[in-house]
Amino acid sequence: VTPQRLCFVWAHSPKSVTVPLPLEFQPSAEGAAEVAAAPVQACGGSVCDPYVAVRFHDLSLRLFAICGEDERLELTGLLPGPVRESTVCASLFRKHAGSRTLLTALAPESDGTLRIIDLETMAEVFRAEYVLDVPPVLRNHLTGAAGCALDHLRAVPDVCAPLPRSAGDPQQLARAKEGKAEEDPQKAASKALATAVAAELVEVDADDVGPTLVVLCVGRPVLLYRAFLPDSVAEPGGARSTFPYHFAVFEHDMLGLVERTPNGPHRGVAGLRQAGGIPVGAVVVPPHTGIPALWLVAKRNKLFVHPLPGTQVCGFAQLKAPCCGNGFFGLALPQESGPVAAQVLAPAVAAGLAEGQNGFDLHGPLPLARKPLQRTPRVLATHAKHGMIGFAGSGALLG
Repeated sequence: VTPQRLCFVWAHSPKSVTVPLPLEFQPSAEGAAEVAAAPVQACGGSVCDPYVAVRFHDLSLRLFAICGEDERLELTGLLPGPVRESTVCASLFRKHAGSRTLLTALAPESDGTLRIIDLETMAEVFRAEYVLDVPPVLRNHLTGAAGCALDHLRAVPDVCAPLPRSAGDPQQLARAKEGKAEEDPQKAASKALATAVAAELVEVDADDVGPTLVVLCVGRPVLLYRAFLPDSVAEPGGARSTFPYHFAVFEHDMLGLVERTPNGPHRGVAGLRQAGGIPVGAVVVPPHTGIPALWLVAKRNKLFVHPLPGTQVCGFAQLKAPCCGNGFFGLALPQESGPVAAQVLAPAVAAGLAEGQNGFDLHGPLPLARKPLQRTPRVLATHAKHGMIGFAGSGALLG
């Protein structure tokens, strides 16, 4: 996705020069009557085969389906009006064992309205308001659950977290209770553009109850919301039968604040998958240097958060190549002015172990390498400076 067009390469032959023609964002004369004239400059994009969502500087969103070399469709007109007309963040998501593709879009009204659209039916299946006020719970307003309108006024579990200004405004509290909150659309858009960085669903582990929602906004640390199933069950065919989840904020110790929006294109969340597309974690990349990127892993529906070394990472993606095996590709900014450094990273290995035992297992609460000892350890000692571990053990008595 470039600012002016969609460009294509063959996945099986990236160096091939015989590729499909680019798809220009400016609508043709024939399509101008059906699709409103789109801005030439795109500022963000998300790809989930066969869909491509493209966001523009005027907050409009366009959706394309690339079904083949000669079958490229624009589906923008099928999206709900608020999504295609006013979106500050957008991303696509599909579970590894699912067939439905979901579009997550954050709109500026009501201090950040999060909508999730099922692209199979083009129906809105989830909506939560006041996301930029960081409510501790994001409940689906489409279900009509009592108290949803007041969720953003509840205290965040972390007592050190600043409350939204609206929490101390009796007039706004009364308007929220009556559902009559008033706002200036232009002012709301300006606030959202200056605050919102990303809102994206990611599947951290195949055994999780549901996806994890990552929210990046200025003045807050990386916000992680874990999906949970409410106690009540919706009627078949209702909104929650397609997307039955609510979200609850997950408290973690990585409290470096996001200080500003990115200066250019930014991919906030990189999902990691093993053979067969099974999810094995994700990496959350902040929009600027100074705070570490976060490695997310989960086991038995419990999330673990680890910082990556350094605070200069500005891009991260999984890479499968002969040079690194099942490794990673990273971008890092220098501490002072200078070019961006691109790095190919191979998974770490434990020195001194046999080749089949020295690889670290990343699918767990901590990266670990296993070494069979053939005896029972009794006492363990470490020497961090020299990277040594010593133990006293006893062998099994067989006779």
